[in-house]
Amino acid sequence: MNPPSETPGWYLQRPPVSGITRVESEGSWTGLAQLGNAQYPSHDGDLVDIAVSAAQDSVAKELMRSPGVVVEDQPIGIETKTATNVIVKLR
Repeated sequence: MNPPSETPGWYLQRPPVSGITRVESEGSWTGLAQLGNAQYPSHDGDLVDIAVSAAQDSVAKELMRSPGVVVEDQPIGIETKTATNVIVKLR
C-alpha cells in the first residue's frame, strides 16, 4: 500500500517461503509472509494489508499451480480475514 506495489492487488504467497504451514487443534496458526524482494526491499514504516484465506482444496491447488506471480483483485477463499494498515517493523 505504501509504497505502492508495481501491480495493485493481492499477491499470492506460496510455501515454503510464505504461507501457513501448520494449524493447531485449537485453531491457532502461525504464518510467514514475504514483504518486498531484492529489487524492492521493505523498510521500517511501510504500510501493508495482509489477508489470510481459507479456500477449498481444489481452489488452493489451482492457485498454487498457477505460473509466475499471481495477483488477484480480491483475496480468494471461503472465508478471509484481513489486517489493514499493518506497519512494517524490521528486526
